Amino acid sequence: MAPASDTSFDREAWPLDSGPGQDTVVPPGGDRGDGPALEAGAPGDTGDACAEGKVFTDVRLDTHADYEVFGVELHGGPGTERSLRLKVRNNGPGDPGRGTTRVFAPPPGAVLKEPMRTADEDEQAPACDSADGTYRCPVDELGPGESRDFEFTLRLDGPGEGGVTLQDAGPSLGRRDPNPGNDTAVVTVLP
Repeated sequence: MAPASDTSFDREAWPLDSGPGQDTVVPPGGDRGDGPALEAGAPGDTGDACAEGKVFTDVRLDTHADYEVFGVELHGGPGTERSLRLKVRNNGPGDPGRGTTRVFAPPPGAVLKEPMRTADEDEQAPACDSADGTYRCPVDELGPGESRDFEFTLRLDGPGEGGVTLQDAGPSLGRRDPNPGNDTAVVTVLP
């Protein structure tokens, strides 16, 4: 039996405005290419043949998700109970990264009810971690165009403000949001 060898050669390309993919290592130096613009195409056989088989090009686009949170206005005086629905939406174009958390800092008052999740078949548990006075809720992966609501019931203390923001777990798990300006919103209580 003759010895066998398996070799491969990879090339990567990315849009200049987004930079290389999250796990891509780029050696220093080198010149920018001047070839034709990349175009999206259907995956499959390119029809190009070489001495020992087919040649193909796998182009991976590093697109990211634009998550958006929405502000809310509540009306009510001290002691008023109000339901509050906080919405997170993936505006696309990409699928979300891992580790995104929605952080809710409530306006002055008390949180009477928070979102719940199913822990076991017959058991409910809080969907958010509320150890420091804020409510940190993981945002499950939402595909482009999908949204998720987080519902709270509050007893208001009167006019004031709270806020909602999106945070990433860290640079190794984070996402690059193409529009970070819509990752924060205000929750306002009016008389």
